[in-house]
Amino acid sequence: MRRIGYWLLLAVFFIQVGCEKDDICIAGDAPRWHISFRDAAQPDLPKAPESLWIIGADSTKPLTNPVPGSSESTEIWLPIDPTSSKTTFNLIAFGVLENDQLTGSVEQLAISYATEPKFLSKACGFTPQYFQVEGTWIEQSKSWIKSVTWTTTQITEDESIHTIIYH
Repeated sequence: MRRIGYWLLLAVFFIQVGCEKDDICIAGDAPRWHISFRDAAQPDLPKAPESLWIIGADSTKPLTNPVPGSSESTEIWLPIDPTSSKTTFNLIAFGVLENDQLTGSVEQLAISYATEPKFLSKACGFTPQYFQVEGTWIEQSKSWIKSVTWTTTQITEDESIHTIIYH
């Protein structure tokens, strides 16, 4: 019995010694599109859109983060498709879901970009970085968005605000 315990302890030791810092991925997430919502009358003040729902242009299911229908989010982080050169979302303010039908004031925002991989570590591998970012918003006649400011031409991290929406 002692012999089994000895070999087990020795195996655990070698497993622990065999792990290197690069064997565990901590920072392997792809950067997301960071959008801030501001008050059009007072541009320095954050302002959450009323009952905001966000749906990918090629999807029928709303994103769950932020919570659909919430009015508390003054900033959102949207995923970017690294396999495409363009990502598009429908932002629906004053959204109401009845009988599986979502109604509200729909605005479409899109970004086009070039993707370059960045090597992080052996465990994480590569993560996409987005350069030559250009945003588009087509103003509607009864738009809840008053203006959009694109603050950067590259998305390489989540912390900076990439787009500001004034409403």
